[in-house]
Amino acid sequence: MEFYLNPILQGWDRTVKRLFLSKSVRKYALLGVVAWLLDITVGLNLAGRLLFLHVVDGEALAQWSRDAVISSDLNLEEAQRILLGVWAEHGGTILAVAGVFVVIALIAMWVWAHAEFILLHNVINDSAEIVSPWRAYASKANALFIFQVVLNVVVLLVHLGTLLVAGYAIWYFHDNSTLAMTVLLGIMLVVPLQVLLLIVFAYVRVFTFSFVLPLMVRFDMGILEGWSYFGRLFRANVWRFLVFGIFYLGVAIILGVLLGIVAMSSGVFVTKWYGNILQIPYLSALVYLPAAYFFRAYTLDFLSQFDESYRLLPEDE
Repeated sequence: MEFYLNPILQGWDRTVKRLFLSKSVRKYALLGVVAWLLDITVGLNLAGRLLFLHVVDGEALAQWSRDAVISSDLNLEEAQRILLGVWAEHGGTILAVAGVFVVIALIAMWVWAHAEFILLHNVINDSAEIVSPWRAYASKANALFIFQVVLNVVVLLVHLGTLLVAGYAIWYFHDNSTLAMTVLLGIMLVVPLQVLLLIVFAYVRVFTFSFVLPLMVRFDMGILEGWSYFGRLFRANVWRFLVFGIFYLGVAIILGVLLGIVAMSSGVFVTKWYGNILQIPYLSALVYLPAAYFFRAYTLDFLSQFDESYRLLPEDE
């Protein structure tokens, strides 16, 4: 158990000492910019979803979903007619919005990739720099960006494939069942596979962030070389890395709850407009900076347990 708990304690200790006990407002403010760059993808994705709901009549779609579940008369042909009507009315706008959203998402992912290496640089060196590491790790960040784009495309295609399976099941059985029953059948077929895929791709993302990026920096290698190197380490320690993923998720949930409580408490005791204030990107980044810093330190300390050659942080501070 110590193998999994010690890195958590070490990571938290480094975070407290470096961010709070150092009492450097300038350092915290600059690292807050890095945290904001890491968070920019989340903000833009939310904006894209809100834009889509603004363009498409969300209430009409919600009403149709309710009717589909409770009505025994609404069959697949009726559902198809409704969806084609929505497409005929909003199809061009949906495509335009989707195109804009894809461009914005790509820009956000590119910025995020650079921010990951900037944070890694600052945690390793106990510094607060932005421009210098942006330039120093530009090629590695671009490789990470391309990797993430390809991974997202693969995830999308796999998920679409499972949905096609569900769609075929609905089409095959719809003559003898209500729409609600055929949709339920599709869900029963797809959900287990979707959950499995979600777990696999979640591990891929966590391993990329936690171990592949540090190995790229430590041994000056590209993203594919980093994954090849990590692959050998993973095969020799499969269960340790799988258990790490469970601990990682547990810590993320605990930190999320604690930061939510802190954010709400500050709003109650500081200002009645806290909800609007915490929606300002940079201010929210300052609140969540300790979590981002902790996870970076935590994963580096965990990696260093496998071999001293992987150590990027001082053993004692």
